[in-house]
Amino acid sequence: MFGTVRGAFTGAVDSEGAFFRANGGTLFFDEIAEIPTRIQAKLLTVIENGTYRKVGSLDEQKANARFIFATNADITSLISQKLFLEDLFYRINTIT
Repeated sequence: MFGTVRGAFTGAVDSEGAFFRANGGTLFFDEIAEIPTRIQAKLLTVIENGTYRKVGSLDEQKANARFIFATNADITSLISQKLFLEDLFYRINTIT
């Protein structure tokens, strides 16, 4: 999603990532409930601030895309089990 900078980890090469490639378009996240909470936190930052960082970079990039999220999971249950971030849920839960 975020892209990488060459040398960020063993075998890392420069890559743009989904946010960069979706510039001016739409990113569809299917089964959002299956994303690990540490990545959910980073996604929440992108939604709130409109910026992200490539893995291994200190430079912020501007995200310019519309996000659509879908899942069949019971998000309320996942929130109570601490498997889904409540803040992210409230940011993305606009149409049910």
